[in-house]
Amino acid sequence: MLLLGVRYILKFSFDITRYRQILLAIIISSYFKLFLLTMMVWEFPSSAIFIVEAFVLSSNVVALRVVTRFPKAHCVGVCFMAHAAKHLTERWLMWTP
Repeated sequence: MLLLGVRYILKFSFDITRYRQILLAIIISSYFKLFLLTMMVWEFPSSAIFIVEAFVLSSNVVALRVVTRFPKAHCVGVCFMAHAAKHLTERWLMWTP
């Protein structure tokens, strides 16, 4: 979703190596998700999931802004759209009639 947002919403075309740089930056900036693994071992309040997701979203925005050099508002929009699509997909997949 993030790469589609960069491509179509921001109307920015790269060569394939540039897309790899964006993907690598997003993967590295999602390092806070490692804290979710600790939640399987130790008990944390459920609000910790929200805090980790907020950190991941903010670090993804910074990584996208550094790699693409777009304004912050555009990067926030694309990252927010990608995170919203992820959450909607998770809810749709978990929904059982």
